[in-house]
Amino acid sequence: MVPPEALVIPLYFHLRSAGLTDSYWVLILPQTAQSLAVSIFWTRDSFRSVPTSIIEAAPLDGASDWRLLWRIWCPRAVRRC
Repeated sequence: MVPPEALVIPLYFHLRSAGLTDSYWVLILPQTAQSLAVSIFWTRDSFRSVPTSIIEAAPLDGASDWRLLWRIWCPRAVRRC
């Protein structure tokens, strides 16, 4: 594990060479890059916890792909957070 403090100086030089200093992008991009991996890990873990029997039964009951996503996958992901 690399502490975030060790990344500050190289990150500054990369963002300066891209011309992004003195803008909001210098705040948005690093935070997004750091939190994206954790978010994907939590979402994947939540999706894997859904029993396959529920996933197979939903289309048989007439659920569309969107209904399956919002009624079965997403409520479980929201409850875990």
